[in-house]
Amino acid sequence: MEGSLEITSGEIDALLSHVLSLRRDFINDLLRDRAPFSGRRKAELRGQLKQALEEGALTVEDILAFLSEREPAGKQHVFLYRVGRETNEVWRDTEAAREAIRVADHEDLLDAELPVAMPEALTLSSIRLSDEEVEIAAVEARRYTEHLEELDRPEVMDDGTEIEWRAYAHRVARSTARLRWHLGTRTAELHITQATERGTIRNYYDEVANRFADEIASFLDFGAFQPIDLHKVLHKLGQFEQDGQALTRSREAYFESPGGSHVRARSPSRAASVYSEPVVRQALGPVDTPTSGQGGNLYWLRSAADNGVLEEDLHTVIVAADSRIHFMRPSSIDAIAYVLGKVRSLS
Repeated sequence: MEGSLEITSGEIDALLSHVLSLRRDFINDLLRDRAPFSGRRKAELRGQLKQALEEGALTVEDILAFLSEREPAGKQHVFLYRVGRETNEVWRDTEAAREAIRVADHEDLLDAELPVAMPEALTLSSIRLSDEEVEIAAVEARRYTEHLEELDRPEVMDDGTEIEWRAYAHRVARSTARLRWHLGTRTAELHITQATERGTIRNYYDEVANRFADEIASFLDFGAFQPIDLHKVLHKLGQFEQDGQALTRSREAYFESPGGSHVRARSPSRAASVYSEPVVRQALGPVDTPTSGQGGNLYWLRSAADNGVLEEDLHTVIVAADSRIHFMRPSSIDAIAYVLGKVRSLS
């Protein structure tokens, strides 16, 4: 890796874990024209990436540039906010914002790149300011296990009992909490990397958001960021589907009546809308109001409206009570921005 940024082998493994958490075609783009690639297993791709680094076909700088471009498009949960007018106006003055950051002793983070090494606890890492947008990012280590199928082996005990040993490697990758604040519209989103392991602590994403708020408290009061009402958004999207103007295809819809009863409907397949059968539409009608929608498992449809940014129908889950959208698979930055823009316009 001559001429490449000097980092430890552990940090290299972590960088590769970042890459491997993204879409296969993203990884192919990184390796294309640099090194041959084959196989579908993560362990195989990890080996090919390591070999490309060792042979100089790929550098650490290449990987960092790749992550800067593609990592924000990975699986993620996004909280949506409206920003208080007074706070928004203060931060439209870029020099005043820079001074607040200097006073808080964070001047070194202005225009900084995200670090290669990951701190164990969420740590403020980068602040970028412009006349139109503020971006603030914090980073922490994300630990998970990776199944190494090639190391699995069967064994028969002396008493004839058949045992299967499964091998898992302990990995560490980067988890980010990234605030994107649009000064012109007084709206913002907090993008949080999807947790890798199942069984993550209850309300994990709320907990990350709270820790992010603590990190920026010395120069920005997160209390000025008020959750956007997504109950109304779910209602409007459902109405569009029923009126033949669909932006989405709802696989599942979840409602709560004024008296606290819960109603959930699910379509017969991913290719069908929950509103496709008249009898279901009739059943949902009385409970589907601008305030009753609690959640939606839905696909954003490719159409002329998206200007070609959706490569395929985009799977998301909306959690209205949290003002949160879960992007279920890696996509593209433009596709994510399209969905968030549509949600804001309907709120």
